[in-house]
Amino acid sequence: MSRIRTRNEDPTVMKEFIFDTPDGRELARRILKPLLPFEPHDYIVDGVCRSLDGQDLMALIPTGGGKTGYIFMYMLIMSALANNPALCQPKKIVPKDPAMVAVFPTNGLEEEMELEFKKYAIAINSHTLREARKQGKDLWKIVSEQVSLILLSPEQLSSKPFERLLYHPMFRTRVCALAIDEIHLLDTWGNDFRQVFQQIGYMASHFPSRVVMIALTATLPTGPPMQQVCNFLGLKPGWFHLVHRSNIRPDLRIVIRELTHGIGNHSFPDLLWILDSRRKTMIFCETINISFRVHTYLWNNASLAANCDRKIRIRMYNLLNSPLYNAETRRLFHEDPRAQIITATDSICVGFDPPDVADIVVLGAGAQTPATILQKQGRAGRQKNRVKDLQGILYVTRSEMVAANLANSGDSAATIKNQLNVHTAKFIMAPCKVIEQDNLFSNPSSDVPCLCSTCKKTPQITKTSQCNCSGCSPDTPPLLPAVIKKLVTRSDRLTTNMCQQYSDWLIGTRNKVWKAVDLDTTDIFPPASFLPDRTIKEVLDHLHELQSAADLLVLAGTNNLLVPHINLLWQSVADIKRQISQLRAQKTRQKCNDNGDELAGESDESMAACMGVIRAGLAESCSTPGYQLEQESAVCRPESSTNISLEWQTPLLASNFKSVQSHAMKPWW
Repeated sequence: MSRIRTRNEDPTVMKEFIFDTPDGRELARRILKPLLPFEPHDYIVDGVCRSLDGQDLMALIPTGGGKTGYIFMYMLIMSALANNPALCQPKKIVPKDPAMVAVFPTNGLEEEMELEFKKYAIAINSHTLREARKQGKDLWKIVSEQVSLILLSPEQLSSKPFERLLYHPMFRTRVCALAIDEIHLLDTWGNDFRQVFQQIGYMASHFPSRVVMIALTATLPTGPPMQQVCNFLGLKPGWFHLVHRSNIRPDLRIVIRELTHGIGNHSFPDLLWILDSRRKTMIFCETINISFRVHTYLWNNASLAANCDRKIRIRMYNLLNSPLYNAETRRLFHEDPRAQIITATDSICVGFDPPDVADIVVLGAGAQTPATILQKQGRAGRQKNRVKDLQGILYVTRSEMVAANLANSGDSAATIKNQLNVHTAKFIMAPCKVIEQDNLFSNPSSDVPCLCSTCKKTPQITKTSQCNCSGCSPDTPPLLPAVIKKLVTRSDRLTTNMCQQYSDWLIGTRNKVWKAVDLDTTDIFPPASFLPDRTIKEVLDHLHELQSAADLLVLAGTNNLLVPHINLLWQSVADIKRQISQLRAQKTRQKCNDNGDELAGESDESMAACMGVIRAGLAESCSTPGYQLEQESAVCRPESSTNISLEWQTPLLASNFKSVQSHAMKPWW
């Protein structure tokens, strides 16, 4: 739906006070001064004044640039004008009790904004509606008459209750603006799993024509993505005011690293440096499953640290958590220095602005676009001078790196096969990540200097001649823990059939373990959580090295569900090793028996090896009462005599006696 209005052609409008003038901007600053603890940026005041004059606004400014100021400063001035119309001459036509609807992509961001705007705002989402009903409150009725700022999710904006609110006579006279935050998500989430985003423009067309739109983001690429977003919102080129400042963060180093271990594993040694750094870090994962495995790995490795309260230090944030747990995570990261690590999904990738996050890790590039990567990295260093050496690190898998390299060489099929965004592939392979970012977002070569007192006290960080991205300044990843692998001889390797047979054996053990635990645990964890297929494979790969249950603890050390049952697992492993030894001894005895005549030509070492296997077999075969195995002679002798005839020897030795006797001056047994 088009949002083109003919307001500027209305002669009555021309008689109103105009804020987009030197006098208008000065008045806006005078109104805001007693209401704010800081002086607003020039580019914020400029955009707010355009909105006050009834012009739609799109603001593209960097993360940490203060874009929410466009929302609350607009409402502060509108409320001041409603309370005191004499502030400007000629007067400004303002609703008696002005209200704004602001749309945010996540519930967490809504609730963050509710805390920031305090008494002026109410967030409406499934969680807040449920809590209000418990208290006998009707949030929709409250916001229709009393609240200045209504914070909604896209789902609530397109709901029947909001439609009724929008056509409520009192509210319809009050509403004066519609703000949409993080509009770049219209082109990503809107095309993917939250298509309700694309209904925002349709709902905007139902607002009164006087309502202005304020559209905000830090990362909207120019070209087709911007055109797509404008189409969704009903914005036509030339009919809205654009504030466009560079989204480069010179204080943030962009780093691309290749993972040494796949994302599908339960081990993430590439991330162990995060525990050692003790800096506030956010780790973004594509799915809750990956986030859980990363969280578990770091949790178990953090247990080695002294005085470590892991429940506070390492948190997990996703939509499967309760809203109260997620709210507590946000609070801890804002207020408690002990809270250092969050493993999260996209549910917290925008609008979460703790002041002192130092490192941002994005795990995997498959589902990312440059816009989503830079949005996540923008969570770092939201309060300048609180942290130094900020890093935004994108970890890519080996297959993603290969696909990016092929795409950079002109093979577009590689990105399709690996579900890698073509712009992400270019970003990964770009010699300079900052230049690629400038090109992608059409950043201005330089921004108009801001002359507010805030920027005079703390000047904006500008680009330096020497770029510090990993393309220009090669990255040195932290050293990984040493992994020593013992070479497996050919004779120790298991055949494919043996691997399948003993894998099934250990799966049976896994089921025994699962059935042995209490019902509460089995309701939460499936059998594979106790003994994952990956651990079974590791056990069989290292079977020849395992000598005790303690060796199994090394393989299962990060699995707290398995550790209490390690002795039961060792019993199965010992049985497997015993069976393999018996099978191999039997096979070797048969080989020696079939090829006995050939032993005469073998070396002493070969004969000794053969005897070692034969002795192992004799230990089991010499079980006749009254007889014992004599280790040196490798024969069964009566316990009462040391002399024995050849017939008391095993059939194997008897059949090979002739060939063995010819091998030496005296019998070797």
